[in-house]
Order: sequence, then C-alpha cells, then structure tokens
Amino acid sequence: MREFDHLVTKDKFEEGDDWSKFINPKSVYELDYYGEAALKSLKKGQVIQLERVGYFIVDQVGFGAQKTVLNKIPTGKLNERGVGDPAEVTKYQLAHAPGAAPAAAAGGADS
Repeated sequence: MREFDHLVTKDKFEEGDDWSKFINPKSVYELDYYGEAALKSLKKGQVIQLERVGYFIVDQVGFGAQKTVLNKIPTGKLNERGVGDPAEVTKYQLAHAPGAAPAAAAGGADS
C-alpha cells in the first residue's frame, strides 16, 4: 500500500529559490498489509475503497511471490490523516506473518 505526500516542502517559490533544496525526501509511504482472498481478483487500474482507510487504485497485481500494490487516491483535504501519518502507521502497518495465506486480511491486499 502506498500513500504519497507533497513532492516539495515549500508552498510558494520566490524568485531565486533553488527548488532542489525543497524536495521532500519522504514523499512516499509504503506499508505491508493483509486483506481478504478476494483481493487477488483485482485488475490493474481498478479503483477500490478500503473501509475506514480510503480509496485506492491498483498499481500492480500480485502473482506468485509478487505483491499487490495499491496507491491511495488523495481526497484533497488539507487535514486528511492517511496511512503515512505516524499515528495511522502503527494502526495499519502489519508485518507479513510467517505461514500467512498468500492473499491479504482486513484493510488491504497482499499476495
């Protein structure tokens, strides 16, 4: 599961600003997750809603050892707390349990 933040850390550039000094090094948050087996039937480009998490688009379909990758679709709200928020990371970030089914559990898909 991926969530994206702003690419730059400054709201408005002034003349003479060096944009390369304002690149956000943490603009992508990646989390491992579990989901139900039905998530293996997703297709690339399909949009889904994960209850109480948000809307996601399927970026990569899992096959074999390859994981399914979901990209979060931003709502545009400035005060949105997503999976990249440290308070939410602990809630949604789950390591892959040894012997877990190839598909994933509530909250996401992982193959």
